Order: sequence, then structure tokens, then C-alpha cells
Amino acid sequence: MIRSSKFFSLLFLFSPLFVDASIVIDGKLDEDEWQQAQSIDEFFTINPYSLETPEFETKALIHSDELGIYFGFINQQPYEKRDRRKHARDGLRENHDRNVVVVDFDNTGNTAYMLGIALGKSVLDFTITNENQINGDWDGQWFAETSENQENWYSEFFIPWNMVPMNKQDGDNRTIGVSVSRMIEHLGKGIGFPAATFMRSKFLSILHKVDVIQANPKSLDFFPYAVANNNFISDESSFDVGTEVIYNTGSGGELVATVNPDFGQVESDNIVINYSPRETFYSDRRPFFTQSQSIFNIELDWYPGFELYSILHTRRIGSNPIYDCDQYSESEGGSQELQDECNASKVSTNDIDMALKFTQRGESTDFGAFATFEKDEDFSEGSNFYAFRTVHNAGKHRIG
Repeated sequence: MIRSSKFFSLLFLFSPLFVDASIVIDGKLDEDEWQQAQSIDEFFTINPYSLETPEFETKALIHSDELGIYFGFINQQPYEKRDRRKHARDGLRENHDRNVVVVDFDNTGNTAYMLGIALGKSVLDFTITNENQINGDWDGQWFAETSENQENWYSEFFIPWNMVPMNKQDGDNRTIGVSVSRMIEHLGKGIGFPAATFMRSKFLSILHKVDVIQANPKSLDFFPYAVANNNFISDESSFDVGTEVIYNTGSGGELVATVNPDFGQVESDNIVINYSPRETFYSDRRPFFTQSQSIFNIELDWYPGFELYSILHTRRIGSNPIYDCDQYSESEGGSQELQDECNASKVSTNDIDMALKFTQRGESTDFGAFATFEKDEDFSEGSNFYAFRTVHNAGKHRIG
């Protein structure tokens, strides 16, 4: 049930964050805005999917302003039964006391974003497409924090409007799709509202509808970098500069461009022991290839994070260069020295000169275009990659 509440609730953020308003993201839910927030206090047991009434009370609050959307949770639970352990980012398979929100900003059922924080302050964020297909490569710019007392523990979320591109909706309010849920570790149960979970075939299309204030902010972000390297053994040094630019049109469009990107900050791959005859298809955690990438995701996972197959597997981009050093041999008119130089110059990855991506969300049709240009190595020519996709929703069916 959703109604106007007179009680304090909970929000959402990462560390005590002061936004340009009266709300502080500290997990305490003690601001006046929470007294008038929309409230959800009817939860169902969704894991296992019994739909039973939960043993402990939970209340979720929803508030919005010109900066973004706020979620708060009040979680009743005995103090000694709470699980305060930490887990790695995106540890969805880890069963800890946790609150999770899922938001479909366009209310189309095409794409939603799942954000969660555990009592121990570990976070997760996933994109959800094709009703229930989750992808943990994306890391969004959002904030959450938790706190606790003897009776309850609390979580507070803040999601800026410019975290993701949104299509334009008419009127003073924006209708979004929402799911709020909670994991209770000592009971081994998950509860949520509405009575839906991404582990079932239908999820995005049955999210709860909530009206928030209208906002379609334009934004232009630059992320420049400079890297200096020095090899003390060979006494060689190098210097690289590059940038990433993200432009949000404010009407559902987003342009992402990167020039000479550096991916040195990328998370390492998970360790997988694969005894099957299939190749292990690792997910891509490079920032450009995770930003607004959901429209290009046509894949099937073994389990979250490990692909069984993918139509556009971006890990191939910037992978091993193709060398043919035999063409520099003496028999081909070259020399042994040139052939040896080619063999000695081999590198395991190809740098990327430039990459561009544009996506546009609409009421019933989304489309995206993608282009990446690899850098030429000394004895290898880089490849160019292009992709285009459009998706149209026709009632209960999707075409594209």
C-alpha cells in the first residue's frame, strides 16, 4: 500500500552527503521532508516466492525534488540478529541485511536500475533489461548511507536526476516504475513491494507506478586524465592525456565520447574455474563500454556477470592485435631483423584512439549507435567497430 506518511522514513546515499537542500544523506532520516514523503508499508515475501506476510515491519519512503529522488527505509529487526558484514561491490549473491530499490525512470519497462546498500554499507548497482536480465558492469553515480538504533536499522538513498538519460514526459509530474525490497539475512528471506522479483519471468512490466516531480536536466561532464610512466630499467618514459565527455540532452538522448581513453582504473575480473568446453566470456567493466550500454545488450548469462553468449561482446574491442610477422621475413622481401623486431614488439592489448556512442530513449522506441576505432600498432593495424540497434515496444512484444 502506498500513502502519505507522517512518520520518519529512510533515504539513500553513500557517505554523509550534503545536497543543496535540507536533506543530508546520513542514513538517519531526521529531516522534515520525510514526514510528508510517500510511504510503502505493505511488503510480501518474494524470496522464496510465498507472498506471506513478513515477520518484521518495513517502511519505505519516497521523496523527490529538483535535484533527484530520495528513498528511505525503516527496517524493524532485533539488534542482535542484524548482519553487519561487508561484501564486494555488486555482491548480489551475498545474503546480507540489505535494502534495494529498482527504478524505471521512463516507466516503459525497457530499462531499470537496481541500487542497493547493506547494513554494513556495501553497495551494489545493476541495470535490468528485457524484463529480468541484470548486468553488473554499470557503476552509477548515486549515494547511500545506513544507521541503526535498538529498534530499527535505516538506509537512505539519493539518486541524482542526471545519473541516467530519461525521456521527456508531459505535465508537472513524472511517472516512474519502482520496486523496493529488503533482504533479512538471519531468516534467509527477501521481502518486497510490489510482489515481484527479477528472478521471475515478469518484473519490469509490473513495477509499481509512482508520481514524482518533473525533471529533465541537461548536463555536460568532462573527465580528463593525464598519465606519466617511467621504466627505470630501460630508462624510458611516456606521457598520455585523454578525456571522456558525456552530454545528456535532457530529453532522453545521451552522447558519450572518449579520446585516447585510459582504463587503468578498471576492476579486475572475477576468478572463474571453467571445466566446460565453452570459452569464459567475461563482462566489460571499462567505463565507456558500461555507460548507456543496455540497448546493445543481447546476451544470455550463465549467472550474473558471466555470459553464455553475447551478440556484441565489447571485450573483443581493444583485445589482442593481429600480427603477421612472416610477411617481414627474407622470403617475403624483408629481413630477419625486421621479422624479429615485429615479434619483439607484440603487445597483448590494442589501445583505443576514439569511441563514440549515442542513445535516444522514446515512449515506445529506443535506438543507439556505437563506433570504436583502435589505434594502429607498429606492426599491426587497428580495427574499427560499429553497431546500431533500434527497439520498438508493440504492446507485450518487443521488436529490434
